[in-house]
Amino acid sequence: MTSNQQRKCLKMICFHGYNTSKEVFDYQSRYFRQAFSSIIDFHSIDAPHDCEDEPNQALINRGFTQPYKAWLNIGQSVKDQESGIESTINRDVVSGLEDSIKSVLKEIEEHGPFDGALAFSQGSIFYRHMYRVLNQINPQSIEGFPNFLISVGGPYFPYMKFNYQGRDFKQDYTLPIDSLHIYGERDEYKAFMTVHKLFSNTPDVIWHEDGHQFPRKLEQKEYEILKGFIIKQWRLKYDEDCVFEYDQFNF
Repeated sequence: MTSNQQRKCLKMICFHGYNTSKEVFDYQSRYFRQAFSSIIDFHSIDAPHDCEDEPNQALINRGFTQPYKAWLNIGQSVKDQESGIESTINRDVVSGLEDSIKSVLKEIEEHGPFDGALAFSQGSIFYRHMYRVLNQINPQSIEGFPNFLISVGGPYFPYMKFNYQGRDFKQDYTLPIDSLHIYGERDEYKAFMTVHKLFSNTPDVIWHEDGHQFPRKLEQKEYEILKGFIIKQWRLKYDEDCVFEYDQFNF
């Protein structure tokens, strides 16, 4: 490959989880990214909203600096006029999509195009809501928008709504895109690991033995499903097969 030739790869924008950051995401996903670094360019970004919730002490102990971020704000913060005490109401509604979508579109304009998205936890929820806004609620043609998704620990809370421009929306929308969903057998949110049902284009689902996290090990049959999904996206882009650096996913 000469200096004038670009390396062939899939380019994926990465959305971190709630109350973390892009640096935390890079740490959490380090083995996943290592497994596919030869064929995927991962581009992590920070959400625009500062998190007010207490951070995970383990992250602070590892040296990850605050403020930690969120794509979506949970509930609505109100202040009592007499006492000045703030409280949160409407905890079944998330907000903040406007600024989060704006930040992603700016990232696409400056660093895109992106083939797909890799999203963890709330990052996966945000991607779904963003996709709906840009394709149904406020349709926009965005060149370079990521149109396939690998979701890790992405929950579906059916009772939740999201607010966009002053209106609340139910999660009654299916996404007609290629998607792969990675769930943990010991995830504390395991009962809500059903988000694949909101994707209409025959979603792939794989499981690993750990909790609410990126996997460090996959059974071979699960790894083959993951590789098959990536091969499909590679073929759509390059009309050829790709070569994987690792025969097994075990770190």
